[in-house]
Amino acid sequence: MFEIVDTVVKIAVLPHELGDITSTIRKKLNAMLFTYSIQLEAVPVMYTDLSFDNDELVGKVMAEQPWIHVDVKAKIMQFNPVPGRVVQGKVKTVSDSHVSILAYGMFNASIAGEKLSESYKYNEESNVWESLKSSKSGRTVAPIEEGSVIEFTAINCQYTHGVFFLEGNIV
Repeated sequence: MFEIVDTVVKIAVLPHELGDITSTIRKKLNAMLFTYSIQLEAVPVMYTDLSFDNDELVGKVMAEQPWIHVDVKAKIMQFNPVPGRVVQGKVKTVSDSHVSILAYGMFNASIAGEKLSESYKYNEESNVWESLKSSKSGRTVAPIEEGSVIEFTAINCQYTHGVFFLEGNIV
């Protein structure tokens, strides 16, 4: 789910940003944090150990573009949930159509009511999803309500304009 990778990130720098290149690169990397990166195929959460090829700052101008393309080496902690993996999150909103979850305090997720109705029943009066079965030990399974922490299986990961979103199914 969370992994630290050594990678090379391609950063496009405008000529007027060359005065303090390290600061410019940090600003551009900071702007990438917590948004889905097509380049990394994951959501970068943090970075460290910035360096350049052969410890030299070298950039390329491509065609007639005004940017100077710089390859930056970095260690990046990224979030990359694979469908089928178990994810933990705190329930933020409960309705008859879905449960909205904040996974690991950072990422939006939801479980559709159709998926929940296989093992839970929605109670309109108390605005909770109540379990239809007992746990393996015979105890009642806690209802899904606002503020509860639940585990769910990631079934699909989507992103739109960098905003990352998980679809899940109850474990």
